[in-house]
Amino acid sequence: MFNVLFLFPKTADSQAVDSFIATTVHGMRSQPGQGPVFVSEGALMGPLGRDIPYSRILQTSIDSPENMMSAINSAGAQSSKPVMQELGVMLLLYEAREP
Repeated sequence: MFNVLFLFPKTADSQAVDSFIATTVHGMRSQPGQGPVFVSEGALMGPLGRDIPYSRILQTSIDSPENMMSAINSAGAQSSKPVMQELGVMLLLYEAREP
């Protein structure tokens, strides 16, 4: 399984982030092998306290490398790249397994 995290910086415009999340979630749900999609609520917490540089997280998973590549190469993902760059989104993709 592959996990996907979109980390939105505090400096990003909140309305633009909301719009990006709505559009992205809609596109994600049509991808084969797509797992549940989660969006953080409220302030993020961690050892850095208020110094965490991110305001929102969008999280999902995809079941296989083939479906991950299909999602990455989809028209929706390709068209979202400039918006992600403008918003300063940190995108993390990683393979995960149960221990």
